[in-house]
Amino acid sequence: MSLRSALGLSAPAAAPVSFPVAFPVVGFSGSRSCRLAVSAGLSVLPSVVAGCPVLVGCAAGLDSAIRYAVPSAQVFAAASQQPAALAARSAAMVSAVAGAGGVLVVCPAAGQPCPAGVRPGSAFSGGGSGSWASCALAVQLGAAVLVWSSAPLPVWLVSVGHSPAPGWWFRPAAPAVPSLFA
Repeated sequence: MSLRSALGLSAPAAAPVSFPVAFPVVGFSGSRSCRLAVSAGLSVLPSVVAGCPVLVGCAAGLDSAIRYAVPSAQVFAAASQQPAALAARSAAMVSAVAGAGGVLVVCPAAGQPCPAGVRPGSAFSGGGSGSWASCALAVQLGAAVLVWSSAPLPVWLVSVGHSPAPGWWFRPAAPAVPSLFA
């Protein structure tokens, strides 16, 4: 049985994509319920170099699918289901990716644009989207990000980078963005 059928997923939601360079670590952040986002995130796995550490959270959806597909993944668990604990979990995972010079793969729910006010340098808040909050923090910390989205992308993301495949945007690593909250 294939991974997709084991997870109850149909054909891939996104064009296959591979990383433009090898990364020492790959983190995943994505929708808790959108099957298209889960499928998009899983489509990246073949480009992860064997033995490369994979980091992921403890949520349902994409996190769960990555944990199933990569049993050796390092799982960042929230201390509780309270919003502050979930944010702390996500921030710890993103910080670990950035600190190792890795890439964060972000797959928000299909059609979900980045909420207003979510941007690098702001307080960690996703306005209802932990995926977009994690993406903004990764950019703030200077990590590379690979984003799948069917919604228009925020200017702070597309100001640098390129689309390696339809539906995907790659923003390379860059110096960290100063923050009032650092």
